[in-house]
Amino acid sequence: MKRNIILIAAIGFLFIQHIAAQKVTAPQLYQQTSEMADMMIKYEADKGSIMRFYSTGATEGEWWMRQGNDYNSPERRLHLQQLNADYLKQLEKIDIATMNVNGKVDYLLFKRNIEDGQYQLLQEQKLYELVVKYFPFSDRIYAIEKPRRRGIAVNGEAAAKELNDINKEINKAIENLKSSDSIEIKQANLASDAVAGLKGALKNYYDFYNGYD
Repeated sequence: MKRNIILIAAIGFLFIQHIAAQKVTAPQLYQQTSEMADMMIKYEADKGSIMRFYSTGATEGEWWMRQGNDYNSPERRLHLQQLNADYLKQLEKIDIATMNVNGKVDYLLFKRNIEDGQYQLLQEQKLYELVVKYFPFSDRIYAIEKPRRRGIAVNGEAAAKELNDINKEINKAIENLKSSDSIEIKQANLASDAVAGLKGALKNYYDFYNGYD
């Protein structure tokens, strides 16, 4: 809370400075643009690519046409964490004192948003580690789905055997779940999302290879 108050106060001070300097001539217009614009645009593009490429949503069309607003698979969560960590390192190298008002405001907001996103991903990871025991087959499903994103051909006989083995493991997990203790609502919600993600991954896998391999 204290950190947010300080951040809001800093942004407010910068905004007041900006208002006080409203008398701007045409040559000065370029100076008003934010030095952070390029980095912010690139970050959104990089994040969007990760969200779509590692999407678990069972949707039609190529990966770049997807919205990517579905469940974060462990692989996608890891790539998003790496992306955030990379951009935070880039921000550390920037001298905010040399920026104009717009740049300073954008820097503070952009950094806060990335840090908040990173925090949410870490919390999600902690929850996932509590519920993944209910899905001991999840890694196998994500493993067979991974080559599909690259369009790699599969061995039909080997794929059929793996899917059959996974199905047995799923049935066993369902039986074990019947005798397990109840879980907290947050864990239950994430578990439900995880199931939807696994179903989406399987459907994408089946739709891609069915009738082809």
